[in-house]
Amino acid sequence: MDELYSLLDSVKKTAEAAGETASNAAYLAGKKSGEILDAAKLNFKIAGLKNDVKSALLEIGGMIYQTHSGGEDNQEILLEKLREIDVLKAEIAELEIRTGRAEKIDTCPACGAELKSDHAYCGHCGAKL
Repeated sequence: MDELYSLLDSVKKTAEAAGETASNAAYLAGKKSGEILDAAKLNFKIAGLKNDVKSALLEIGGMIYQTHSGGEDNQEILLEKLREIDVLKAEIAELEIRTGRAEKIDTCPACGAELKSDHAYCGHCGAKL
């Protein structure tokens, strides 16, 4: 009879451990899916901001062409659009840092040119890095 109680106790402990493991796995899966959803929302926001930048650049191009062809000179509106693009690009950069997608940019110690990847020599001046 003691062997039966011992066996039942062992089965009970195993079932409790399995239930706890399943509960932990469900919690971690929920947490991970929340992180993935947050990253997807940030990526969607970045894409929207990049489209806003493209639209603003198209507007600026149209304004510059209008000025070139003798139309109205909207210098104040043009400067406002340029500032808007600066704000959008800063917001994009901040979101890319949060998502871990920010591109690390180094500069050449000899000429100051931007270096976007690891090279042994500067692509601008040829200095050894």
